[in-house]
Amino acid sequence: MVALWIWVLETMAKQVSKDLRAEEPPQATSQRVSQAIRNDSWTRTVDHFKREWQIYLMLVPTIIWFIVFLYKPMYGLQIAFKDYRS
Repeated sequence: MVALWIWVLETMAKQVSKDLRAEEPPQATSQRVSQAIRNDSWTRTVDHFKREWQIYLMLVPTIIWFIVFLYKPMYGLQIAFKDYRS
């Protein structure tokens, strides 16, 4: 598990350093127009998830914890207060 976290953090550090080193060439007018069209909210969200997938991967254990320890016991509470005489 620790190796996974180390790998995720190293991958994030590589991505940040790559982004800092990358220089964008000047764009032609048609490229700017197509980029403006592409910048709708859905595409930006998908691009964000592709770029920041490591952060969402770190959320998975927390989400599993919430499901197992907060939502699963609700079934037991439902059975505990059920009226079986009816």
